[in-house]
Amino acid sequence: LENNKHKVIVVTEDGTYGKKGFVTDVLEELLGQNSFDAVYTCGPELMMYKTVNLARSNQIFVQASLERMMKCGIGICGSCCTSKDLVCRDGTVFDGDHLIQNDEFGHQYRAKSGILEQI
Repeated sequence: LENNKHKVIVVTEDGTYGKKGFVTDVLEELLGQNSFDAVYTCGPELMMYKTVNLARSNQIFVQASLERMMKCGIGICGSCCTSKDLVCRDGTVFDGDHLIQNDEFGHQYRAKSGILEQI
């Protein structure tokens, strides 16, 4: 990434700085106007879910960095479990094709107590 020319586009929901709207709206515009080799995303999971779907629908390689509560960090406690994956052991970065097959991605997360909750 360091050797590539970067263009930073700031997006805020209220437009107080940069473009007004959601990151996924701006991404959709950019995908319609440009060619990309890959998309990398991190942030709120619902945003990443939409980003992964947008990239995949445009046949663009995509990776997302998931955030989950990690207690042990070696895959024993299961607190970072997301469907079949342990984020601490198998991630934290996952390919979009893998994530889209994950029933929890973009829909559910584990609370600090370990209980599965809706996003």
